[in-house]
Amino acid sequence: MAEKQDGKKKNIIDFFQGVIFHNVASKLISVICAVFFWLLITNIADPYKTKSFNVDVQILHEEAISSVHQVYEVIDGKTASVSVHGRRSVVDRLSSDSILATADLSELSSVNAVPIKVELKKHTSSDVTLDCSQVLKISLEDMESKQIKVTVNCEGSPADGYSVGECVAKPNVIEVSGGESVIDRIAYVEVSVNVNGASESFSKSAEPIAYDQKKHKITSATLSFNTKKVRTRVQILQKKSVPVKIQIQGKPAEGYEFIEVNSSPETIEVAGLKKYLDELENIVIPINISGLNSESSNLEQDFDVTKYIDSHLTVPNEEDRNISVKITIQEMEQKTIYLSANQIVFKHLKKGYTAEIKPEPEQIPLVIKSSLELLNGLTIQSLSGYVDCSGRKEGSYLLPVSINLGKEYLLERTTKVQVVIKKEKKEETTTPSPEAENAASPVADG
Repeated sequence: MAEKQDGKKKNIIDFFQGVIFHNVASKLISVICAVFFWLLITNIADPYKTKSFNVDVQILHEEAISSVHQVYEVIDGKTASVSVHGRRSVVDRLSSDSILATADLSELSSVNAVPIKVELKKHTSSDVTLDCSQVLKISLEDMESKQIKVTVNCEGSPADGYSVGECVAKPNVIEVSGGESVIDRIAYVEVSVNVNGASESFSKSAEPIAYDQKKHKITSATLSFNTKKVRTRVQILQKKSVPVKIQIQGKPAEGYEFIEVNSSPETIEVAGLKKYLDELENIVIPINISGLNSESSNLEQDFDVTKYIDSHLTVPNEEDRNISVKITIQEMEQKTIYLSANQIVFKHLKKGYTAEIKPEPEQIPLVIKSSLELLNGLTIQSLSGYVDCSGRKEGSYLLPVSINLGKEYLLERTTKVQVVIKKEKKEETTTPSPEAENAASPVADG
């Protein structure tokens, strides 16, 4: 029994030895060819390839710069061009997000350059190589800080009938830090708020932005603010159109008359809270014309209307804040009239005295100034002249003739006449004697 089993085993071994070692050379060549063709097919189906990616460079250890009170700005190398070599099946699955590119500022060279190191964020295959020959170049500056006031810029237009009032930033002063050359360029810091369609006051947070003298936005990697957002409060006010009233005070120079005053614009749009707007019916601008004539230099002036309204109100349109006022003053027209002696009366003559003009002139000329309209309506019959005899005693005097005129007339030139003042003569009365009375009496018949 045991011999039979040993015989079977031997037959099996002989069979396999015959299979394996039969035509060994041919079989070895077949294996080599199979491996070759496998490699050939593999490389044709999944060949090696190289692909380039643009990758943002991550900067490490920035504290190496800030610790020496300096700031940096990247001159070159913000993005790196990375070549990836490997099998197509692997490379095609990669993207720029699969690659990590870093520049370590603690390794900064004397020429302010750092080599860019690249690697895959996640290991995919050992049969992948990455290559980047770029360096990160930076510029260094001393760090500077300063406090700058924040202004609020309101963009857009509020709802019809409304205007933007006071705009307040909180904080209204912020600290700005950055490179010395950048800080020196800053003229102001501004936050912008959109007010389109607004009909009531509101609050909003906005990002501060630095600008230079030419109102250009300043952008720099070294620039930073001590707060990322600024709270703003925007006041929305109601508007009202209010007429402008020019109030003329005083009188122009002698011989001149005020004709008219014109202002432009005639109405001003004022903004404010309703309770203050309701109290404002017109804007009164007083102007004193005392002593002015037609050649005076201040007949045309501009007035800041905000000085003549309540401090709680404002003029939203800056172009309307100045009112142009033109005053017209012209020299009076003149007319010569002629009075006769019987049109002259003597005023303030002492009691018991009489006065007369001697010699009596044919005509007494007087020159009167006024507007042409008033002069044309002036008639001699409506006029009476007078001579002021105040304090005069008996004697002959050369006195001017005046005339009774209203305030709108001016007696430009008068004429003097010779006035003779005399005491009135009293009539003498005598009392008859008794003898005379008896002689005058008739004798009765016995």
